[in-house]
Amino acid sequence: MPQLKYKELFDSYLFLEFLINLYYNCAMQIKAKQSLSVQQDTAANPTQDRQAEALLLALIDIAPRVMNNPRDYDARADLMYAANQSLNLHLSMGVPTDWATHDIGHELTALYGLDHAVTLAIVQPGVWEFGRKGKAEKLLQYGSRVWGIDSGTPEERITAAIARTVEFYRSMGVKTTLREYEISDAAPHLVCERLKKRGATGFGEHGDITPDKVEKILTTRL
Repeated sequence: MPQLKYKELFDSYLFLEFLINLYYNCAMQIKAKQSLSVQQDTAANPTQDRQAEALLLALIDIAPRVMNNPRDYDARADLMYAANQSLNLHLSMGVPTDWATHDIGHELTALYGLDHAVTLAIVQPGVWEFGRKGKAEKLLQYGSRVWGIDSGTPEERITAAIARTVEFYRSMGVKTTLREYEISDAAPHLVCERLKKRGATGFGEHGDITPDKVEKILTTRL
């Protein structure tokens, strides 16, 4: 693998890939519905929720510092410490997790060569919007604890929480729709057909996001 110069590394998508993946990983832990059984009920696992929320708040603070000054050693150290805490699997112990965005994103990477982080930023808002009824409690919690969204109706607060997440991704220089990457409107159907050919049945913490539903989700992300 060719070595990148310092400036090339931090001016490239490598950093954005890492950052968006890290943010998504933390957010995912508190987005899965309060699950299928008492044993997996996220309401019974407040420690993981609070840890994930703390890391999200830290990333919201750290990210612009690193983007504005890649040579800020302290900010980069904080980022790496957050990565260690996010990616060591502690956050997912005892709670349901939803990997649908990752699974859908892999298809976009295979078809169009998009970086994985880019696909997460595109797909995640659609998955949350599609599942907002089942994930309502956790989305409201996320909006309140991470973004301070406490006013308005529950529907308005969920909409605002999703919108603030999109704004954060875009503030990092990442586009969040397929058309912004010059991907045709045929993409949702192509992904659906690829999944069907491979016998994919369902994604998400409940396994209820079928290939046809994936097509609907991606259509909202054009």
